[in-house]
Amino acid sequence: MASHSRCICADQRGIILIELILAIGILSLIAIGGASLSFHALRHQAASQQLLLLTSLLQEARHYSLARADGLPHGVRLEQERFVFFVGHTYSSRIVSKERSFPVESSVSKNGAQEIVFALGSADATVHGDITLLTTNYERTITVTRAGGIILQ
Repeated sequence: MASHSRCICADQRGIILIELILAIGILSLIAIGGASLSFHALRHQAASQQLLLLTSLLQEARHYSLARADGLPHGVRLEQERFVFFVGHTYSSRIVSKERSFPVESSVSKNGAQEIVFALGSADATVHGDITLLTTNYERTITVTRAGGIILQ
C-alpha cells in the first residue's frame, strides 16, 4: 500500500484566510442592512400605534359626549409628550380626577389642533380640521369634521 501524503502549501492557507475574511465581510454587510430595515420598521410601527391611540381617544371622547356621560362634554388635548383625555368644556376647566394621560413617542411630531372638545349631546367638534402625525418617511392625517366625524386618511 502506497502512502499518499497531502501537502498543504502556504499559498493554499493564504487563500483560505482571504476567503474567510471576505465571507465575514459579506455577512457583516447583510447584518447592517437588516438592522437598518428593522429600525425603520420600528419607527413606522411606533407612529402607527400613536395614530391608532389618538383615533381611539377621539372616538371615545365623542361617544361619551354623545351619551351625555358625566353631564359634561369630553375632549382630547394633544401635548408635546402626551395625549390627554379629559372631561369638561375646555382642558383648563377640566375635572382633573377624570383625566387620563397617554405618553407620545418622542419620534412622533404633531401638527394641527391642540384641543378638541365634543359638544354634550350632539358631539359637534369645537375645533375641526386636520391633525397630522409625522415621523421620518411616515405621515398620516386624522380629520375631525364640524359634526364630530373622525376620518382616518
